[in-house]
Amino acid sequence: MYKSQSRFSALWKAFLVTLLAAVAVVGLPLYGHVPGYPELVKARVDVPLDAEQVGDPDITLAYIGEEAVLRIEARNTGLETWKRDQVVLSNVEQPLDAETVQPLPVDTPPGEIATWVIRVRAPDRPGAFKNAWQLKQAGQAFGPTLTAYLIVLPEGASELEEKIREKIDEYRQQAEREIEDLIDEIKALIVAEVEGFFQGLIDDTCGSACGASALIVFGILLLWWRRS
Repeated sequence: MYKSQSRFSALWKAFLVTLLAAVAVVGLPLYGHVPGYPELVKARVDVPLDAEQVGDPDITLAYIGEEAVLRIEARNTGLETWKRDQVVLSNVEQPLDAETVQPLPVDTPPGEIATWVIRVRAPDRPGAFKNAWQLKQAGQAFGPTLTAYLIVLPEGASELEEKIREKIDEYRQQAEREIEDLIDEIKALIVAEVEGFFQGLIDDTCGSACGASALIVFGILLLWWRRS
């Protein structure tokens, strides 16, 4: 009886070893036919460093020449921890007087969020300014371009500020939205405000006496502002 049990145990162990060997040699390649498996393996192998912007881009309002703060938030969607002494945020468009290289605030493991608080200064002209950044490690860029927007208002344009804030609130309440559409609407509001300012300036300066000359000056001023 004892010998039969020992023989059965030995046969069972041999069967398990053979089965495991068969799975290792034959079964593993079959995973390549599972939908999504090759892409998953490629993503984990090829993207040790990756990121995504968290939420909508920050939109901050300021008047000409004022200091302001923009926030950039990025989630680590790669496989490696971002190290403070290795990863930086590098400006790629309109630094707005900010330091063009922003250090990583803290080490950021995969799945966690890093937040940069960037101090900027509004330019000397009204408009909607895109502030764009790129994550880099050892000079190598990774992840998407991360953006924030600074909306610069003419001095004393409190009514314009209220209109723009209403637009931003409406945008944030929409389920489907495009930031570019909102920025275009804000730019149109600013242009209308500036045009009204120039027209009022001409009317106050020379009234109806200036005639065609005033219109020419108005057109030149508006063209200069738009190009700048």
